[in-house]
Amino acid sequence: MLTGDAITAERAASFGFVNVLCENGEALAEAKKLAARIVVNAPVSVRESLRVVERTIGAFDDLAWEATKDAARVVWASSSSVYGDAEEYPCIEAVTPTRPRSPYGATKRMCEDLADIYRGLGLSVSALRYFTVYGPRQRPDMAMRRLCEAAVGGPSFTLNGDGLQSRDFTYVDDAVDATLRAGVVLDVPLLLNVGGGEEATMLHVISTIEQLARVSLDIRPAADGKGDVRRTAADTRVARHALGWAPNTSLVDGLSNQLDWVRSRSLTAAGH
Repeated sequence: MLTGDAITAERAASFGFVNVLCENGEALAEAKKLAARIVVNAPVSVRESLRVVERTIGAFDDLAWEATKDAARVVWASSSSVYGDAEEYPCIEAVTPTRPRSPYGATKRMCEDLADIYRGLGLSVSALRYFTVYGPRQRPDMAMRRLCEAAVGGPSFTLNGDGLQSRDFTYVDDAVDATLRAGVVLDVPLLLNVGGGEEATMLHVISTIEQLARVSLDIRPAADGKGDVRRTAADTRVARHALGWAPNTSLVDGLSNQLDWVRSRSLTAAGH
């Protein structure tokens, strides 16, 4: 088991980043230079994911096949979306049935099946099921980012549904920590939930940001989002045991960090 100091040293000594599209042949050539390959794919929406199903699965298959040739470690970025609306919570990797409600979740589940096949062929591959990752540098179309933007004078926030839908929110630093550990720790299981351990409703998130920013947000109600689930909650015992990992950032601290980052960008853009 790697200690915190050891994992930090490992990161500093061997981590490299290749920013390329996996569907591009050039990407495979670049990725082959890395001993551990972390594959991240996140379509923006349910509608967009309809267009990337074939590309996502094909890209993962190509990368995994190449990795079998030189015994590389592959870490696949899966998602809590594979669970859909679960029968019971928290979701447990080997127990909770997977019932994705969106094409995005279905592609993640299909790639997990491919990962299992390649694992049987001798490839060291794992899939991390991320639960609602948020934090600084989040995409501008995501809910937490849009709420923070609204809190610093940006557009009003459109709330889909009644706001009582809940998520197991995971701060980005905790997700990165789990991901890097999965790239270097020996004997990593095929499937691991990565959740922040703090479930909250959207109404609670809105209230927390209002308190942090000391503003009243302009919230515009809208219908439920298509393909959205009512709740997510992760059982993270597998990741805690296998990776020596645990989430360290509370929801209020994570939201505070993201709000500070968004505010800083806003001030910079305004020339302050």
